[in-house]
Amino acid sequence: LADAYSNAFHFMNGGVVEGNGQSYPGLFYSDGCGNPVPFKGALGWYSVNSSYQDIHINTPGYVTWTRLSEMYQAGWDVMNHSYSHDYGAGTDYAFEIAENQQKIMEKTGIRTSHFVIPSGDLNYIPFAFSAGNKAVYAYKSDFMGSPKGILVNGSLNTAEPKIYRRLLFDPNFTAANISTLVDELAALGSSGQHYWLNDFTHRVHFGTVSASLRFEVFSAYLQHIANQYGIQGDDRVWAASSQEVYEYLVLRDITPIYQEWAGNDLHIRLDISGIPEDFRRQEWTLVVGTDEPYTVETANPAVQITWTGNPVKSVVNIVRNPAGNPILKLLQDNPEGRQKDAGSDPIPPAIEVYPNPVEDMATVILHSAGDENMIWTIRNLAGIEVGSGIIRKHERDQPVKIPIDRSQIKSGFYLFEFRDYAAVKTVKVLIR
Repeated sequence: LADAYSNAFHFMNGGVVEGNGQSYPGLFYSDGCGNPVPFKGALGWYSVNSSYQDIHINTPGYVTWTRLSEMYQAGWDVMNHSYSHDYGAGTDYAFEIAENQQKIMEKTGIRTSHFVIPSGDLNYIPFAFSAGNKAVYAYKSDFMGSPKGILVNGSLNTAEPKIYRRLLFDPNFTAANISTLVDELAALGSSGQHYWLNDFTHRVHFGTVSASLRFEVFSAYLQHIANQYGIQGDDRVWAASSQEVYEYLVLRDITPIYQEWAGNDLHIRLDISGIPEDFRRQEWTLVVGTDEPYTVETANPAVQITWTGNPVKSVVNIVRNPAGNPILKLLQDNPEGRQKDAGSDPIPPAIEVYPNPVEDMATVILHSAGDENMIWTIRNLAGIEVGSGIIRKHERDQPVKIPIDRSQIKSGFYLFEFRDYAAVKTVKVLIR
């Protein structure tokens, strides 16, 4: 509806809110490197009324196609909400989904890949996944993430995920109670439990509308999040659309990372071969364990990087457009040891670890010459060793089995480290 643009969008991203005529500066978190990033959201979009007339042309109550494109260019997402919002007996589910995908593409060039179920009609679900949607969302208590969000410390379930989204509406939510759950999840985050919470409402208004939220409550809620957990607070919130969070988590889970030392330089290669072609974003964050300052270089102009270089809070952000190949070089902050040209050729995968994800037994192949044994070590993401062994020199270029000791190793991400006299190589592996 129109106030998604005129009220919500302008409050979150900065501008004049139509409902009260006031100007707002926008709300921001950071990328972990001090750079401000605006809060973002998504629109659940259907295109026509029950008479199949386009409701986004000459209909003041709805966001126009032009404004939808503006919001999309500002980083917001569009989620398929069916063509005409039809539901119940007689609904042509396949048509409703496919026709809306096509309509949105024709009018804006936007390809949708996430589906919001209209009016709780669960019969949409198999048709949504058959049409290629990555996830479906509804206010359903048996969906993933009910009632307090999805714990994302481990890998995300991507097997046709049905994701719960909390409905914020008057009068159940007020400025006094709407932030309670976010504060609770923030406290859990301080102890290492990280949650993904999906909220939605139908309208952000200055009157009384069912299943919607008054602007004063909506703005108080998001302003509280920005003040406490945004860039002006302790900077540990990510306020983004469901699609953006989903894509980031999936890339975290499926992207193999290869590391290799060359003197003082650490070469990092991300294997992007498994990225779904319809992902809008390709973004990663690397947490760097170091006690030395460093800088980062990439020779590929299609890859944008930001980093802290600070051993206390050390992260590297990678943003890639579809033409880029993310090959990075982390350089010790030492002018004598720094190489200026990171090169553009891929670093070959000197070590294969498969399957990845793995359960009880990993297979390793060393594609590297050498007449030395190699020590392998499994470490958790805190750097603690949970397994080790030796690959004999005659076993190079041969499959070597590494058993996973489940008494020491729980489900999660681990670093398989391989070390000989010449180099240390590391591969990130998901153990289920």
